[in-house]
Amino acid sequence: MLTVSESEEHVLAAIRAGASGYLLKQADPERLPLVIRAVAAGEPVFPPHLIRRLREKIGQSAAAPG
Repeated sequence: MLTVSESEEHVLAAIRAGASGYLLKQADPERLPLVIRAVAAGEPVFPPHLIRRLREKIGQSAAAPG
């Protein structure tokens, strides 16, 4: 998925919809063919800072009394 959104909700929605990659439009344009090749080879590609934020959010949800 090529997008401008850094929203955790959008990343999760993309994953749920089957996305194997998530590239922000502000990323270096030279990364696009690398990301396409990686995803085509079966490698998931997501921006590390978004994955960290998702992990933190998931951790907070798991720690919250329920």
